[in-house]
Amino acid sequence: MEEEQSLRILGHHSKSVTCVRWSPDGKYVASGGEDKYLMLWDVEEGKQYRILGGPQKTLTCVVWSPDTRYVGCGGEDLTIYFWETHTGYLYRQLKGNTDKITSVVYSPDGKLLASSSIDRAIRIWDLSSGDCVMVLRGHEGGVLDICWRSDGKVIASCGEDKNVILWNAEKWSMIWTLRGHIDKVKSVDFNPTGNLIASSSNDKTIRIWMFGVWRTVKVFRTEAIVNDLRWSPDGKYIVGACEDGSIRVWDTGSWELVNKFVGHDGQAYSVDWSPDGKYIVSGGEDNNIIIWTFS
Repeated sequence: MEEEQSLRILGHHSKSVTCVRWSPDGKYVASGGEDKYLMLWDVEEGKQYRILGGPQKTLTCVVWSPDTRYVGCGGEDLTIYFWETHTGYLYRQLKGNTDKITSVVYSPDGKLLASSSIDRAIRIWDLSSGDCVMVLRGHEGGVLDICWRSDGKVIASCGEDKNVILWNAEKWSMIWTLRGHIDKVKSVDFNPTGNLIASSSNDKTIRIWMFGVWRTVKVFRTEAIVNDLRWSPDGKYIVGACEDGSIRVWDTGSWELVNKFVGHDGQAYSVDWSPDGKYIVSGGEDNNIIIWTFS
């Protein structure tokens, strides 16, 4: 089960890599970290494609537009930055968060952006104007992660208050609060069909919730805290970046651990799937971005 060899080290930062995301077209990986830079990597060529500066403090999240035309990031300097992927032109900065930004996600149609923050708020941005058009409040602590359901109608958030909250992304109202974790919830993600939600917590569990029924359908212990989790494109697996440095993959049919990749020295902070589901990218405390072969 334990895999000692990675496909390759794609690249590295001068300090810890806190966030990685694969581009929707599969050609690039974006990474950000404590060195304040957003780096773009050409996966096929295995080399750096572009380095983007501007942020004044640690980056905590990166995001691609659905068409890969734009790449953005957020972090400790309270600003969301966006660049044109192929020119490196910094075309937009969004300001309004009052504490560290923890996650930034596009709506599936690419028209809106949602950001979460330690300031306990979720902000919705209109990308045609750059304006914040809605602020969602409901968490009793910092919001640590958010995700948009594939139909664009629902947002899930999680945070320091140990809860997962579902939001109506048409009426901008709270739908339901999912309670069950006993420590802060660090990551949340919908499966591709949107009927299941996965959440990972410092209580060393992943919970699987059924949308609309509002109950936990599965709880399993992870041995190590999962800092970031992502559902595979086909919905058959969940991958987690773990505090012990491993990258673990669980089968969502049997809910058994099917892969444990070992290669990071220190914590693994962020993880993502390639769009075809054949590879996994991760970033960690050792400054490295690693690509793993899954299938």
